[in-house]
Amino acid sequence: MFPHKFPLALAAILALFVATAFADEPATAEQAELDPVQELADFAETNLVGRVVETTVKSHINGQALDSEFTRRTVFVKVTKVDKAVAIDVLYLIKQTLWDLDDAGNRIEDSARVEDRVSGSRWVIHRSLSTGKLLGSTAGLIGSNGHGLGGGRSDMEVKLENGKLWVRTTHGLYGDGFSRSGEYTPIASVGTRAFWLEGEVLVGESTEFGYNVDPETLERTPSGHDVKLKEQEVPSIF
Repeated sequence: MFPHKFPLALAAILALFVATAFADEPATAEQAELDPVQELADFAETNLVGRVVETTVKSHINGQALDSEFTRRTVFVKVTKVDKAVAIDVLYLIKQTLWDLDDAGNRIEDSARVEDRVSGSRWVIHRSLSTGKLLGSTAGLIGSNGHGLGGGRSDMEVKLENGKLWVRTTHGLYGDGFSRSGEYTPIASVGTRAFWLEGEVLVGESTEFGYNVDPETLERTPSGHDVKLKEQEVPSIF
């Protein structure tokens, strides 16, 4: 249960990310003409920044090879208006414990391993000149666990609709997913997250479809790790 006592090194990463990673950049007159981008920036500044949402899920992953207990806090840190675009800085505080499963699908208790981590990403979003849609990418930073799990790049499509922010992401190439016995396997995901206010409380939902990836051909095959989650605002850590 949060708050979690991360080691000092993790706290340093968190502090550095929040305090120094994102310098203010002045707005330009051109931004006023980019109505969808400005609307997104205003929504994020008003409804997201300084807030934290949490989700928890228990599931089998990697083709039913692992049992996972997973809690993620998403922290919306800052909105920066840049030339013809907007950047939204996000932290992820994750607590996760994994167990190998035996042939009957039962936990092997002495295989438990803790994979708690902190990572950060920047969503950079602009308006497509050809379609008018809000497109972008999210670049993950190497996390506190030292091997960069959860990092990498995803393409994004973003829209505001009836007071909801919708974010659809497609993993670029592949990332590192957990496997049995402390190993890793190439994976990718396609997902959608939505955020909106219920009264004064930020809530959300997310759907994610997982894929195994052939690292030579980059062919994707469904992994069976498909999840739908609810997200709920919790007290801010700041």
